[in-house]
Amino acid sequence: MDELLNKFTAAVDERVKPLQDGFSALKSDWETIKAEATKPPTVDNRPKNPDGTPRDLTDDEKRNNATLAGVQLSVQTNARLTEREVIDELQDDWKHLIPEIRGIFASTPIEQKARTDYAQYCRNCVDLVIAREARKSGLRYNRENQTFFLEDKSTSATREDSVLSDPSLAWRQETPNGVRVMSAQEQLEKLGIDPAKFAESVKKGVV
Repeated sequence: MDELLNKFTAAVDERVKPLQDGFSALKSDWETIKAEATKPPTVDNRPKNPDGTPRDLTDDEKRNNATLAGVQLSVQTNARLTEREVIDELQDDWKHLIPEIRGIFASTPIEQKARTDYAQYCRNCVDLVIAREARKSGLRYNRENQTFFLEDKSTSATREDSVLSDPSLAWRQETPNGVRVMSAQEQLEKLGIDPAKFAESVKKGVV
């Protein structure tokens, strides 16, 4: 019985094998056709004649391209040196911001890097990143005495989840110097109301 079953299995395999081989070959051909069909077209970047046909670069064009490549390499090299100098100026307190600063430098156009004031541009970028981080950490400005202070986020009435952070509550007035905007917190302070207590009352449903 086992011998008969083995013979039957071998006979089936012998007949099925050509079909399997044919299917595998067909699948391989289909994958090749699919790859060719989805391949992005080759772009010919050669210059064009007046009639639109491509042509080879002239000797002058080759020299100009080589000169341009050399200039770009020089600009990038000088820019990296400038960026390193500016980063080295950072105090240890801000070293954790270096990856973000480097990201800004990396995305800066080469035209900006070629400018003579690129060092100042880099320092401005550093100041921007530090200012953004300081603001996120609670740095605020007091208009009355014109000083900066660090806000206690645990008791702040202007944190993001506070009712006073709603921009629709801001008061706007046209002035000769432009639009004056007064936040909800500033309005309450002007009325002599503690913004933190007011926000807490709103949270409890008292107001």
